[in-house]
Amino acid sequence: MLEPAIDRLLVLRDESRHYKIVDHAQILAHPTDTHGRPQLAPQVPPRWPRRGNHHENQLDRGHRICSGCPRDHRRAGDLFGSRRERSWPTVGSRPSDRAAVWQTSRVTTSLSPAAESLLRRVARHLDGALVVCGFPASGKSTAARFVAGLSDAVVLDKDTHAPELEVSVMSRLTEPHDRDSDTYKTLVAPHLYLSLIRTGLTVAAKHPVVLDGPFLGAIQDAADAEKRLSEHLYDIAGVDEVVPVTTVWLDSDASEIRTRMRERGAERDTPKLRDWDTYQTTVLDSGIRTLAHKLVDFVIPN
Repeated sequence: MLEPAIDRLLVLRDESRHYKIVDHAQILAHPTDTHGRPQLAPQVPPRWPRRGNHHENQLDRGHRICSGCPRDHRRAGDLFGSRRERSWPTVGSRPSDRAAVWQTSRVTTSLSPAAESLLRRVARHLDGALVVCGFPASGKSTAARFVAGLSDAVVLDKDTHAPELEVSVMSRLTEPHDRDSDTYKTLVAPHLYLSLIRTGLTVAAKHPVVLDGPFLGAIQDAADAEKRLSEHLYDIAGVDEVVPVTTVWLDSDASEIRTRMRERGAERDTPKLRDWDTYQTTVLDSGIRTLAHKLVDFVIPN
């Protein structure tokens, strides 16, 4: 049985030995799963702490930063990595030590060393919004959280943006986890993505944001409008401020995607796996991948 979840503070250290709280997450207390792999399950808690400076001694004493934080935080020395990177809770699991590994559903998804290297370059120059797109099970969520861990960006995930609404609406229209029918693509997806994009770029005007989602429809729309994907997303967001938008396509082949879907066992993948040939023909081999290679800023094989 797993230990209760503990809170982790994600911080930056300045020159005066003060630490700025920049994010807040929960991790599972056990460092590994039954296969000996690091088991990290970041979750956004109901209430985030206020951003601000707190001295190392306050954190050493388990100082309560916000009402949602427990009193038994680890010592500051256990929490902090380098000056610019977030700390990682297990030995060997820092991004500088190994490929990024995150727990998603029932499978641990990892980034290839080549993908990790390219994402580090993207993270170093992140300003505004970074859009991480690609087919389901291509490694988008892993990549998004990896970049966020290096840049202190906020992650907005399409899968967690309004999942109850998606399931509720699609239960009435076709089936709960249908994400590939014309009904979903016409009646649900455009509005959901527009909400995600507007929210993301509004936040990105003040703080770096990583948007995580397939964005397949947006890629097709950008191609139809003869625009780069970043330009198209900025235009439809309709934000008042100028926000830099960078786009990344996580590139995986069909066989690797199928293997990952089988391993992670997510309900949303059931319709795809049940009729794989149709899914591969109508989605994976539909030409979207070719368009993405032309319209995004970075293509990262994974």
